[in-house]
Amino acid sequence: MFGYWLAVNMSFTAIGAILALAHPLNTLVSILSAPLTSLHPGIGIGMVSGLMEATLRKPKVRDFEQLGEDATTFKGLYRNRVLHTLLVFLYTSLLASIGNVVIFPILLSMLGS
Repeated sequence: MFGYWLAVNMSFTAIGAILALAHPLNTLVSILSAPLTSLHPGIGIGMVSGLMEATLRKPKVRDFEQLGEDATTFKGLYRNRVLHTLLVFLYTSLLASIGNVVIFPILLSMLGS
């Protein structure tokens, strides 16, 4: 059961990082830290992946200056490093949560049998 939970949790986090076009090293770190952050109530996977993305792809002053303009276009969300960091945070958090919600009923059914 633990293996199923690990696989689903890590897979959904990986999908979130890939959808957000996170840095490859960030994707790997997110996958490896997803189970640990799911068990700790004070640290979320989005915090880890967002901080890692901001460290690997440091925002520039230009990104902050164009924040309003870039937020209105799909391409701008991925081009602007500030918004991109927020996307990585959002996608990894959201998909890791969905993964936990998906696997929970499956694990409960395994307990009954």
